[in-house]
Amino acid sequence: MSLLAHEIVHFLVGLGTATCVTKGIKLRLILPWIVFSTLFIDADHLLDYLQTIGLRWDVNAFVSGSYFVTSKRVIVFLHSWELALLLVFIGWQSRKSNWSIPLLGIGLGMFVHLLVDQIWYKQPIGTYFLILRMLHDFTDPSNW
Repeated sequence: MSLLAHEIVHFLVGLGTATCVTKGIKLRLILPWIVFSTLFIDADHLLDYLQTIGLRWDVNAFVSGSYFVTSKRVIVFLHSWELALLLVFIGWQSRKSNWSIPLLGIGLGMFVHLLVDQIWYKQPIGTYFLILRMLHDFTDPSNW
């Protein structure tokens, strides 16, 4: 399936999540944060790409993810269960502050993005734990 189809799935799952979690929270407040983070999390792929390919832009390499194969490393620091759960936890704990809705929304958006990726790419659960990737020096999880 194409990258566009994958991103559409992320968008729809983010939208569905936002709709489901709005009990007690106005949809218009949290929806943009969830949808934004569901899509924005993939921006970290650009850093992996630039580290491997450099400034030479190759759409096919970027879309296919072939730079992961070339570098034999997977950094994508935003693709982290720990970070998503930490943002949800801090957002929940600070529910009386102005940061609560953005933190909850970003954390939930990241969480559902990771869930979609986990299922879509049929990755072992450890693949999306930043701490495990760090402990393995960011080597491709398929080589652990």
